[in-house]
Amino acid sequence: MSERSEVVEGMRIYWDVPIAMDDGLVLRADVFRPAAEGRYPAILTYGPYAKGLAFQEGYPDPWRIMCVQHPDVP
Repeated sequence: MSERSEVVEGMRIYWDVPIAMDDGLVLRADVFRPAAEGRYPAILTYGPYAKGLAFQEGYPDPWRIMCVQHPDVP
């Protein structure tokens, strides 16, 4: 994992974890894991821009639609 990590609100966050692609390109991701050991389901999100941008800030209209259709999610 990444050399840079911290625990915030019960989550271990690994910042800028390198992911090598077949063509040699290296992508970077932030990985959020529960601080406690165990097996947990994975939740993934991806996009081409602004890795640190919150969905509700970057995409306010889809966020509002999701909140109406799935009020349990936010």
